[in-house]
Amino acid sequence: MKTYNFFKLFFIGLIFLSQYLGAQNSTTIIGDPLRQGYYTFGINGGLAYQSSEVKSQPFDGFGLGLTLAKNYYYRPGSWMRFDLRGRLLYSQSYGADSKANYGIQYNNALNGTPRFGDNFSVNYLDANASKFVFNNHKTYLGEFGLEGVLMFNRLRERTKWVVSLYGGINLDWYNVCIDQMDGTGLYSSKYLNALNTGNTSVTTLESLRDGLYETVGDGFNTKYGKLRIMPSLGLEVGRELMPHFIVGVGHKINFTGVDNFDGQKWENNNTASTDKDLHHYTYLQLLWEFNAHQKKLSPPIIEFVQPEYSPYVSNSQTFEVIANVKKCK
Repeated sequence: MKTYNFFKLFFIGLIFLSQYLGAQNSTTIIGDPLRQGYYTFGINGGLAYQSSEVKSQPFDGFGLGLTLAKNYYYRPGSWMRFDLRGRLLYSQSYGADSKANYGIQYNNALNGTPRFGDNFSVNYLDANASKFVFNNHKTYLGEFGLEGVLMFNRLRERTKWVVSLYGGINLDWYNVCIDQMDGTGLYSSKYLNALNTGNTSVTTLESLRDGLYETVGDGFNTKYGKLRIMPSLGLEVGRELMPHFIVGVGHKINFTGVDNFDGQKWENNNTASTDKDLHHYTYLQLLWEFNAHQKKLSPPIIEFVQPEYSPYVSNSQTFEVIANVKKCK
């Protein structure tokens, strides 16, 4: 579940890629000022986590993404720039509690309710079970989004600091899995022993589990996940290190509109929680700006009316020339 080695490799790769593309950019873009309609390509990676009932483990989750933006308003010296941007994002976020949760009576992932596609049921309400669990989850997210980006242009021109606000509407696929059993059955005896000894730290509880996240969360009837439209808001701060190459950080919040994005929506007294979960993505990004291709203008069509033939020789120092000038199709 830990992703530290993955992030080391990812960020080392980003650094080498930025050096290569930044060098290419510096030789081809210098002296070519941006025009309205330019494009911005971005690579980003960082931490994914949640604001939800189950305590988030932010340094266990990760996200990777690509962005492509087209500028629609830009004037040198203006206060703002405006872009429309597409985003592709994949993330995994994790959560784990160190406090026992007894609110499992209506939790269909834990109360023995059979579900389509499962050849087993997880029943912590059974007479021999612990009657409680320590909640955990692994949430997958795949996103295609469209964002409006507002950049503080004059600040950038004067200081090279790049600050942007953005809001988006996203089509998100998500799925939530929990780890509440292993190959031998439930974790009831392990949970009871941890509770009785008072050793219920997240690290200890993780060592008791197999880490396979075999069961889909409450509210999920299959293992294929769900689709949902989610709005988002974000902030980015970066620095233009060389012409049209920016390194920065950002934070994006998805308003999920659901309460089981962590696979759990019940309080200890078995009443439903009313708080909606939030998905967070904090990231490092590299951005490259490229001018849009400008269509070359075709020369006009000139039809001479007078003189009537060519070449034409005149002995006069002044003479009249009449022509029809037509726009090229």
